Amino acid sequence: MARVTAAGISLALDLVQLRTAAGLEPRQLAERASLSVQAIWKIFNIEVTPKPSTVRLLAMICDADPETVERLAARALRISKQRGDLPYIASAPAEHADYLRVESEAQFIRAYEDGVVHGLLQTPAYQLALINGGLEPPEHSVAERLVELRTQRQNAMLDSGTPIIAVVNQGALERQVGGPEVMHEVLTRMLELSEQIELRVLGNEAGAHAATNLSLQLLNFAREPASPKASAGQFQVAFVEGPSGDELVVKPVETSRYARIFEQVYGLSLNRSESRQRIDTVRGRLSS
Repeated sequence: MARVTAAGISLALDLVQLRTAAGLEPRQLAERASLSVQAIWKIFNIEVTPKPSTVRLLAMICDADPETVERLAARALRISKQRGDLPYIASAPAEHADYLRVESEAQFIRAYEDGVVHGLLQTPAYQLALINGGLEPPEHSVAERLVELRTQRQNAMLDSGTPIIAVVNQGALERQVGGPEVMHEVLTRMLELSEQIELRVLGNEAGAHAATNLSLQLLNFAREPASPKASAGQFQVAFVEGPSGDELVVKPVETSRYARIFEQVYGLSLNRSESRQRIDTVRGRLSS
């Protein structure tokens, strides 16, 4: 499997765009490049990191101008030389490492959590309670190591200065994860961090919405122009956790749909001041 990065995703999107503009089906592109259709799909789906020579060949077949061809090949070379992962990413399970890596590269993050407090806002005690509440809780030493890695992620992301908007369902604030003391601590942390990030609460009064039972992260990145004539733009990636499993989504038509879902819950949520009041109200009930 490829080591998924923001640069790799951007390169794959550019190759897909070139193929579409050239009016070529994946099968036709595969035939002209003397590759299998499966190999082409693996490149487009970021399952493999293409060699610069392969990228150059595909761009030429798609009738890209010479400067665009060389730009894309140079990007492929840079991707192959990218540095290793931060410790908390390198130690993460494979199914989450790709998300953590691209998260660390994001320029803007939007997140919605339906059932639990967002990971960047959790306290160690809250994290430990979540880990031990799973179907197969790990040994204590393993659980403590997982908490340590999650804390490293929090520190790295919060210290990076990356703009973050986090919307949390009120039900997540009221769910007694770890008991009253643990919840009081995590709610206090949320109030403290609400000065640093844009934190909003989706109140119970919001009613039905499109993100029920969904954990959604939207990551935005600058997109390097594929050609000298193109202007710099942006692209987004979605990481979705739900009943059917976790998925890193990169196709624009799909990420746009998740962006609309986020905008809906954001629009239904309380404003920043009201959200702090709601968190403080829930916290106050724990002391009564």
